[in-house]
Amino acid sequence: MRITNNTHWNTAQLRAFVVRVAADELEPHQRKKLRVTIGYNRQRSEGWCSGWAYLRSLAITVNVPSQVVNRIDLAHVIAHEMAHSRGVTHQDMGKSPHYRRTPGHLEIYAWAADLPLEKKAKVKASRPTPESRLARIEELTVAWKTRAKRAATRLKTLSRQRRYYEKRAAAMRAPRGGTS
Repeated sequence: MRITNNTHWNTAQLRAFVVRVAADELEPHQRKKLRVTIGYNRQRSEGWCSGWAYLRSLAITVNVPSQVVNRIDLAHVIAHEMAHSRGVTHQDMGKSPHYRRTPGHLEIYAWAADLPLEKKAKVKASRPTPESRLARIEELTVAWKTRAKRAATRLKTLSRQRRYYEKRAAAMRAPRGGTS
């Protein structure tokens, strides 16, 4: 399973939602190939989520609000999209609370209310020190010297090949010694 998180929500915590729903919705071989992309949706006041998935495709997209996420709705939307990935259409879903926002869906996914979902911790960027910049310059110097040596070796090889083929071409152009 691969999760691509394009939001400021904690990826490990989002993964917990996906893994829990996938255990109920997908077979083990499908879980292994599942690709989930998480992005933002247009803000809704209740913190509802949205998503989409192609039928019989193991790639789903789940969109979450940027401010407050309704965790139960998040789990519900993940299950809904996983059903599409299994080939279940909206018509097949009918009024099932497993896949529709109908009475009873809150109880089915009540477990999601207990899972944490927080924003990623912000990492404060620090300015590089002169020592760290000097170390980086040394690393780059070594790398460029290595490249220069490789280039010199390659140029020697090419010049040797050029001389060989120039001699061959000259030999082929030269008149052959024979009597006519």
